[in-house]
Amino acid sequence: MSSAKELFATINEGLSDEAVRKPAIKKTNAIFSFDFKSGGKYYIDLKETGKAGEGAAPAGKKADITMTMDEKTFLDLASGKGNAQKLFMQGKIKIKGNMMKATALGDVLKTAQAPKAKI
Repeated sequence: MSSAKELFATINEGLSDEAVRKPAIKKTNAIFSFDFKSGGKYYIDLKETGKAGEGAAPAGKKADITMTMDEKTFLDLASGKGNAQKLFMQGKIKIKGNMMKATALGDVLKTAQAPKAKI
């Protein structure tokens, strides 16, 4: 993926599959907000709707976890090139909110981006 916007569109598409969305919501039960240092804000609602989009959180909702980082760090993290724990310890990711829920995000990102089989 070349941009966070493209990646969040892919995640949203992946979460449109009920077989992906329901377990992700059950596992995390949280709204994640991503605040990029370049100014972009995105969210993944894994509490109710199972959707991803632009903004700090879905309308009328508040994020349970806010992660601040640069866009490249997020793209590396989502692609598996970056290690979340290492990036956090290096200060490249700042997390506000429930840290335990934040740890579940990696698996959800991988599952939501998995290519769908074409029949």
